[in-house]
Amino acid sequence: MNNTTCNLMEGSIIKSILLFSIPLFLSNLFQQFYNTVDAYFVGNYLDKISFAAVGVCSPIMNLIIGLFVGLSAGASVVVSQGYGDGSKKRLTESIQCVLLIMFGISMIITIVGLLFSNSLLNMMNTPEELLNQAKQYLIINFLGITFTIIYNFISAILRACGDGKRPFYFLIISSVIHILLNYVFILWIPLGVSGVAISTVLSQGCSALMAVYVLIKHYKKYIFQRLPFNYKKMNQTLKIALPAGLQQCIGAISNIVVQTYINSFGAIVVAGYSAAIKIDSFVVLPILTLNIAITIFVSQNLGANKKERVKEGIIKSLIMAVVTMIVLSIILYIFGNQLLSLFNKDFQVIESGRLLQVIFLPYYFVLAFVQILSGALRGQGVSLTPSIIITTNFLVIRWITLIISNLYIHTINSIYYSQPITWISCALMMILTYFYLKKKQKII
Repeated sequence: MNNTTCNLMEGSIIKSILLFSIPLFLSNLFQQFYNTVDAYFVGNYLDKISFAAVGVCSPIMNLIIGLFVGLSAGASVVVSQGYGDGSKKRLTESIQCVLLIMFGISMIITIVGLLFSNSLLNMMNTPEELLNQAKQYLIINFLGITFTIIYNFISAILRACGDGKRPFYFLIISSVIHILLNYVFILWIPLGVSGVAISTVLSQGCSALMAVYVLIKHYKKYIFQRLPFNYKKMNQTLKIALPAGLQQCIGAISNIVVQTYINSFGAIVVAGYSAAIKIDSFVVLPILTLNIAITIFVSQNLGANKKERVKEGIIKSLIMAVVTMIVLSIILYIFGNQLLSLFNKDFQVIESGRLLQVIFLPYYFVLAFVQILSGALRGQGVSLTPSIIITTNFLVIRWITLIISNLYIHTINSIYYSQPITWISCALMMILTYFYLKKKQKII
């Protein structure tokens, strides 16, 4: 369609997945960079209370971002299939459905976020000394959340058509703007936590405007072509998108539950957990990227009826994901303390964060099975099943584990162990389900 697209339906499978994944990974890296830059500036130029306040908000923001990232990724499956089979009408209907979903979710999240920010913080047992700053940070972010939603949905459309480069370019520019604005609103105009939130919103607005410009310029004939509203297409898109959105939300909802228990241990533990989770978000980023890549790879090749290529792509992606997580775990084991000190120099904060790292490290590779197999299922149109599995483990079982731990043990170690325990149970369920569906010939 243009010279920035990557062909996932021809040539070396590993090469095509990597060529598609690298700009996607870098895009996700720079998007993650937004919150990390905020944490760096708050941790180094403000105080521990401000750092902990932003950290308390992270699970809430990750929940919201996870929702529309999952929705956009799920909706892009339909776009990928239209792109894969070469049907202009099908592609037009798919793109228009995704844009309608984008506008709807933008309005809903903005209104709900502004109305319930304070209630969410209270439900999480947020310490009193953190509450005011946390509320300021959340409200400003919700006021500008539409920019982030627009960027993610339009980027999902571009990636579904094989264009993973332009979303990356948008984020490079907006990330540089974000850093500069943090200097302005923290060091030059000392607005504290509010300044950090304002810089995030303004820089994300830049990436949204660039995404809109490219979509209109290169995909105008698909956006503005007048077609009767296709209820069947919208229903199909929502059937895939909603479970995918739920799947991405579950981890964040679970983190809110975990954060609620962690908050009871005080500001130092909250700060240590916040720093460690920031690093954790970078560790899992490669497999989250491969999750999206394998979803689009599978859906495009199924659209082109290349079933053997789909099978081979799933296996090779799984191998890449497992190896990547093992390598990153080794790196984190060696350099974990140094990475934690980037966010906060306080010895107690670093010690608290390192405890979480040591508990998580042996189990990171297990997440490769969860992400690759769920992506492969979603790419084949089976979106609800992996969402149910992830909900069962990351929310229900983890919550039960936390309740039991809090009643009978009540140590920070037991709170942290609730996560790798449910990684393992989720991976086992996902593997067994995948082979069951394959045996029943419901998937490839």
